[in-house]
Amino acid sequence: MGTGIVRGLAFCGRLLELDGRPAPAGRYRLKLALHADGRIGRSSWSEVQDQVDVDAQGIFSVLLGKNNAIDAKQFHERARWVSVRRVQDGQDGPENTPRVCVLGTSLQLADQVAQIQQALQAHTEILERYTSGPSTRALAKRLDALEYKTDELQSGDLTRIREQISELLSQAEATLDEGGRLDQIEDRLEDLDGPDGDIIDVNKRMDDIEAQLKPARPRKTGRKKAGG
Repeated sequence: MGTGIVRGLAFCGRLLELDGRPAPAGRYRLKLALHADGRIGRSSWSEVQDQVDVDAQGIFSVLLGKNNAIDAKQFHERARWVSVRRVQDGQDGPENTPRVCVLGTSLQLADQVAQIQQALQAHTEILERYTSGPSTRALAKRLDALEYKTDELQSGDLTRIREQISELLSQAEATLDEGGRLDQIEDRLEDLDGPDGDIIDVNKRMDDIEAQLKPARPRKTGRKKAGG
């Protein structure tokens, strides 16, 4: 998360030769480390920085944590001591400069500021989600409406609804069961099937049936009555 805060410790030290004289002015490769003790003790953090400018008095200024971040917990209720070594041909030189005590106050402060910014960001996102939704007044109205409908729906109404649902389920089962209304409808449709599978014209069938049921009329002989 980019906070715009430099996460490191500004440190000003002095580089000395073995005889205690200031190192010649120039650029050096230095190994910087943190320790729990001012004289002995293993390092709890270290990094190597190249091209560190050293003046004629051996004075230099760096930002601890530039290449390897320092956890602010290193300074939780304790101080640390910074050691400085010159790195030559890949080898760490001796500590010619006494270790310097640092409290890490600025680093702890930066860490706290970062935590505050993260908390503010989280609260901002929550607020945005809250404000983008319905207002509290609208939610209250919806809740009142639901409570009103719940009050209207008495236990007797629920019983009637259950009975109606049960009746509908029974009717559906009766319709779908073997021999039910669906089967009866299918049987009647089969009776209307023609020889080619087409539905027969019911009116035409009725006309044919009526024609078959009509009695035959007597035929006329064409003979004249006697004396006519």
